[in-house]
Amino acid sequence: MSRLKEAGGLFLGKTNVPEMSYYGGTDNHLFGVTHNPWKHGRTAGGSSGGAAAAVAAGMGQLAQGSDGCGSIRIPAAMCGVVGLKPTTGVTPSPSPLLDWSYDGPITRTVADNALMLDVMAGPHTGTFPSAHRVESSYFNAALPDIKGLRVAWSADLGLGVHVDPEVARIARGMADTLADLGADVTEAAPAWENASIAMWEGLWVPAYAGLLSHVDIASRPGDYDERLREIKAQGERLPLAAWGTAYMQRVNLYAHWDDFMTDFDILVSPTLASAAFPVDQFAPSWLEGASLREELLDWLLTYPFNMINNPAISIPAGFTDNGCPVGLQISARHWEDARILGVARTLEEARPWAAQKPVVGRQP
Repeated sequence: MSRLKEAGGLFLGKTNVPEMSYYGGTDNHLFGVTHNPWKHGRTAGGSSGGAAAAVAAGMGQLAQGSDGCGSIRIPAAMCGVVGLKPTTGVTPSPSPLLDWSYDGPITRTVADNALMLDVMAGPHTGTFPSAHRVESSYFNAALPDIKGLRVAWSADLGLGVHVDPEVARIARGMADTLADLGADVTEAAPAWENASIAMWEGLWVPAYAGLLSHVDIASRPGDYDERLREIKAQGERLPLAAWGTAYMQRVNLYAHWDDFMTDFDILVSPTLASAAFPVDQFAPSWLEGASLREELLDWLLTYPFNMINNPAISIPAGFTDNGCPVGLQISARHWEDARILGVARTLEEARPWAAQKPVVGRQP
């Protein structure tokens, strides 16, 4: 944030997040729910839901988000804006204990996203991870040659979860645009193994149990979400061996990713398995009655890239029949942030979206 201020950024204020940023929606006990600017009564996503909603609504051109499981890309997809999770270290980490959580830009256009990243990127003394710049300028980086670009397309990112067919169709349309521009598009996905368990037991549950270890939330049921209390309880019950096994599964995810990307330049997919659902739902309707892990993770196609630390961006792909935005996720190898920004910029030129703006306050 200090770099944005030093570059002349004018901050309008803070935006809404869910309690402790623990899930992919935006509501809390203090400020209530953030609605989707495109469709009142629908979620804006989360956890940086207030930031993405503000950009979509035209309150500001730029917003800073944080992404530990998709919290930049989830609301960017649901609100029809651009959200980048950079490679680990490109922007200084907000916490040395969270090597899977990243600060990144949320903007209306890809060019603005790259320009904002230019200001945010670079090493910072006293933070880890924090890397020296790979690009002198992400904004001025040469656009990739789309002709012959090796593109993998997957509707479910290889996670084996249900994806709304309409969402898959809309995102596939952007992959088809890449093919029309000369890319070689192949349906393929990494051979992930136990990705959601690795995220849940290796990172999410123990991290929140640790963050809340000094708080007696059991005796204050009205002050904390029921699901957040359950996450803390699961973390306290989690055997050390189970945590270690899940955490080490990240090594397998790295290996599968590296092996997969020997044949491809980028991987594209829907950002999420669902467009924006009603604000009174915790997850898409098809996950009703599922476990808490499934409710939190099984509609997200974002979290694997937090565990393997590579860059991923969500850009607008189109709208469902009921007017909700759908996002396309583009990922690449480590340190190839400029590549995915360039591909995103090419798609934006082919299928521009910035002129489309919501009528704020429109009712369902």
